[in-house]
Amino acid sequence: MLLKRCSYLFSALCLALFSGCSATEHLQLTTVEPAPVVLEHSIKRIGILDTSESADQGEFASRLEQKISYEDYRLVEEGKQAAIEALFNELDRDRRFDTIILITETPGSLKGLDGVPSRDNWVKI
Repeated sequence: MLLKRCSYLFSALCLALFSGCSATEHLQLTTVEPAPVVLEHSIKRIGILDTSESADQGEFASRLEQKISYEDYRLVEEGKQAAIEALFNELDRDRRFDTIILITETPGSLKGLDGVPSRDNWVKI
C-alpha cells in the first residue's frame, strides 16, 4: 500500500516537473527615442507646425475593414495631437521663449514634406 502511494506521488511529481518545463517564448520590444534638438538661445519666438498628411481612407472590402481603418485613423490623429500638445507644454516650460504659437492652418506647399521646406515657404507663414 505504501509502495503504491509512493508510486502515485512519484508519478505526480514527474508529471508536474516535466509539464512545467515547456518552451519559453522571448518577446523583444524595440523603442525609438527622438534625437535631441538644440535651439539657439537667441530664438525668442517659435511656432509649431504640423506638416503631416492624413492617410486617404479609400475603398474598403468589408465593413470590418472600414471600422479598423477608421479606428487606426482616429488613433493616429490622437497621437499627433498628443505629440503637438506635449511639445507645446515642454517649450512653454522653458521660460526663454516670448511667444509659442500653434500654427493650425498649414499652407498646402508645406504638407507632407520629408525634409526641410525652402525658405520662401516659411516667409508665407
